Amino acid sequence: MAVVPDGAKLRFVIRGWRFFGIPLPLVLAPGGDIYEEERESRFHFHVEVGGPLTGLIVRYAGWLEEEGG
Repeated sequence: MAVVPDGAKLRFVIRGWRFFGIPLPLVLAPGGDIYEEERESRFHFHVEVGGPLTGLIVRYAGWLEEEGG
């Protein structure tokens, strides 16, 4: 994975993948919309991962804030 700046967001992008050390075609790699950003003094995250053979695997989003903040 690579972290790629996209405006105020940091996106996570699949650059390659392997199975037991064997490189696999990137077109079959799981991927989706994965990013994090700071908004309203909170750490917001969004994760949506799926693959062409599996469909949607997981989706969640939320935010964190500093304790006592």
